[in-house]
Amino acid sequence: MTFSSPFDWDILPIYVKIPAMNPLPIDPLLPQIVEALDKNHCAVVTAEPGAGKTTRVPPALLTAPFGKDREIWVLQPRRLAAKLAALRVAEEMGEEAGKTVGYQFRFEKRLSPSTRLLFMTDGMLLPLSQNDPQLSKVAAVVLDEFHERSLALELGLAWLRRLQLSTRPDLRLLVMSATLDAKALSAYLSDCPVLKSEGRVFPVNVEYLPQPEKRDLDQKVRSAVAQLTSQGVDGTTLVFLPGMAEIRRCQEALKKTDAEVHALYGDLPVEEQQRVLRPSNGRKVILSTNVAETSITVPGVTAVVDSGLTRQSRVSAWSGLESLVTVPASQASSAQRTGRAGRLQAGICLRLYSKYDFDHRPSFDLPELMRSDLSRSLLDLKTLGVDDLENFPWFLKPSSASLEAAINLLKKLGALDKGEKLTSLGRRMVRFPLAPRLAKFVLEVEKMAPQGSHALSNACRLSALISEGSSQDLLEDLHRFKPGFESKRIEEQVAGLMKTSPPTSKVGVKDQEILSKGLLMAFPDRVAQVREGRSSETRHRDSHTRELILCGGGTAVAQDDAMIRENEYFVVVEAQEVGPKAQVKARSLCPVEADWLLDLVSEGLSEEKTCEWNAKAGRVEGFKRLTYGQLVLDEKPLSPGDFGEETANLLYKQALSTGPSAYCDEEELGNFLNRARFAAERAGFPALTDEVVKETLAELCRTCRSFEELKKAGLVSALRAKLEPKNQALLERLAPSRTTLPGGRSITIHYEEGKPPWAESRLQDFFGMTSGPTVGGGEVPVVLHLLSPAKRPVQITSDLAGFWKNHYPQIRKELSRRYPRHKWPENPIS
Repeated sequence: MTFSSPFDWDILPIYVKIPAMNPLPIDPLLPQIVEALDKNHCAVVTAEPGAGKTTRVPPALLTAPFGKDREIWVLQPRRLAAKLAALRVAEEMGEEAGKTVGYQFRFEKRLSPSTRLLFMTDGMLLPLSQNDPQLSKVAAVVLDEFHERSLALELGLAWLRRLQLSTRPDLRLLVMSATLDAKALSAYLSDCPVLKSEGRVFPVNVEYLPQPEKRDLDQKVRSAVAQLTSQGVDGTTLVFLPGMAEIRRCQEALKKTDAEVHALYGDLPVEEQQRVLRPSNGRKVILSTNVAETSITVPGVTAVVDSGLTRQSRVSAWSGLESLVTVPASQASSAQRTGRAGRLQAGICLRLYSKYDFDHRPSFDLPELMRSDLSRSLLDLKTLGVDDLENFPWFLKPSSASLEAAINLLKKLGALDKGEKLTSLGRRMVRFPLAPRLAKFVLEVEKMAPQGSHALSNACRLSALISEGSSQDLLEDLHRFKPGFESKRIEEQVAGLMKTSPPTSKVGVKDQEILSKGLLMAFPDRVAQVREGRSSETRHRDSHTRELILCGGGTAVAQDDAMIRENEYFVVVEAQEVGPKAQVKARSLCPVEADWLLDLVSEGLSEEKTCEWNAKAGRVEGFKRLTYGQLVLDEKPLSPGDFGEETANLLYKQALSTGPSAYCDEEELGNFLNRARFAAERAGFPALTDEVVKETLAELCRTCRSFEELKKAGLVSALRAKLEPKNQALLERLAPSRTTLPGGRSITIHYEEGKPPWAESRLQDFFGMTSGPTVGGGEVPVVLHLLSPAKRPVQITSDLAGFWKNHYPQIRKELSRRYPRHKWPENPIS
């Protein structure tokens, strides 16, 4: 099929004929896009902002041969973009939305049996596919603004590609964006054509703050708007802000300006959106979230004020629940914002941050697939029959660790069986507009509470409260919780699935118990116990916090309030890391009872006997413990008969690491081993190696529990007992430990490695001896340390006869003068 340029609307069926439409830059490319999809089944389109791809390409596909009598689906990352695009296309067709063109996203839809062009948020694809896994009525799916790399777009592309490669080879896929990696996408889609359209882009002068400012954001915005006014910039100024809180503060700050001030955000009613986007003759300021970055054309924009901030969906690593966090916008996002001012004429963009800041920002946002919990996504895929995740045609494959963590969580919640197959519980969980944990929570409450009960109604509301985020005491917050737009819709949808009404009274004690048990079943791996007393860290950090021991390991801190003081165990529903040391701070808590762990989540319990080393007492202590992960629920000391090999091993390990001085007389052990070593140097005596010593120590440890008992057991005695009787006698003959002098004094013989044996005593004790004692069977003379009456060294010798003859006469004179009361004979031998 061929088309004239820019676009031959006359060939369209009568129901899509559009009178007097303004031409857009994308129009000349439409015939090529349709032809590419007709021949290749896939195509990639890149088009500058303002080219008209979102509103012109999808209706053009209705006229293609493959689109006859079938639907065209368009996936958008944001609800407002999906809604406004549908309204715009319907208006250009001269119809109301809900006829040929419709839209659908969570909590809102406008369509009919005659709808053939359906704009939807990307998160709707997998849920809608569950009703018709083959997408039998769909001819083509357009994935718009793919550069945003939302998790739902990534999964949607992979799911559609799987269909295309298997049961739906006729399905057409078109990926569109202003900025994307077209080459990689083309390769992924079997080297499909890449078509590019230029937009109507005028130059935009970009100005930065010369240096970072500490002023509040609303004051920066007010200054920027005043600067544009002073420069004579007319028309519409589009201000990009991260969220509603910032929009409200800026509305207050701009009250006195002479321009119209409007807000633009996702939940804005249709009538208000149309009023905001209506062209204006005067000066207008539109305070917008990042919904205006792409897909939505804001007419008359001549200036952009960029806060440099954006809200990104992040999934808590702790709870697996989604939340919005404020982060710096990427360079690509900043470029998209700047381009809003160059649609109709040259414009200006004031960036409320420095050039240095911009240059050091990431080029693109990290794909959501790489920073999200995948449990909900995998649950959707399992429902659609995707069991082989390894060979699933991912465009960007998540890490094995992320996939494994999601699978393990779904198993823990009972959504998958051991073979990773979807269970009946999992099939029910997937129907809820909730994270898997919260779906599990509501279904567990349903088991414990009758249908229509206050407990079940409050469970629906609590699931909305947790989805929105809350403060520390969940059940206390529930009493005064007033659902906002989003959370109210969640509550209504969950209540509808549970066939119950909103709660009409406060949560009673019995209902609180049911809700707490339900949360325990949904967060079984998030149980914590209050640590008794205060740790050194919390004592020095903050006297208003208490430390919690986490069942999965590690600790967290919580505000020290009445709830913490009155309970011991909690489910930590949400926590976050704060401070430079990444301290975990518990944000949402619910008290639970220890008995519930035994009754409800017993698979996490274990009974074990443990032995621990008490360094202060120098002993092994044993306990019989009932644990839940790292939490000790009950502990009793082991009886003596319960100690076994583990005790011996632990005592032996500590003995080796501490050293001999802890469990024996180190001097006695050293002397005995040196005697044995000396004897082994003579023929016939076995060597006492280090291995023999360790073996003997290990044997002693089997009958002992402490260093004190080891000392009493006597390592030296045990080593001596290992010698045969003949070797014990041989040791005494070759290396006696003592010898007796003629005068009757017994002295110790010392043996040291690398030195000859030696003994010491007073010089007078050796009077009458012509030679000193010997060892080694009489072969080795003992070195004598001769001492004065005051036991001070006088002489060292192994030749006693030579000493008497050569040295004693002179030494005698000195000793006689120092010690006159002692006898110093001239002939000491007689």
